[in-house]
Amino acid sequence: MLTLRDASGEVAAPVGDGTWAVSGSTATSGARAGDVVSIDVRFVETPHLLHVRCDPAAGTAAATWETEPLHDGIATLHRPVD
Repeated sequence: MLTLRDASGEVAAPVGDGTWAVSGSTATSGARAGDVVSIDVRFVETPHLLHVRCDPAAGTAAATWETEPLHDGIATLHRPVD
């Protein structure tokens, strides 16, 4: 399970192991290379993609947008509710 937080709130989603796990408006896929875990987070109702890399042994994590939102936070990256 991956939980992302920013000023807009939080998004929690299961992580697929080499496959896409879809939950609500997110799809995630993860892979491990040694101690480093790489996870791609696709916000499926938008064009946004976030790359997350975690190194538990080093106690570090970093996130990089491939398609960064212009205004919205992660908790608002979904289709508007009618």
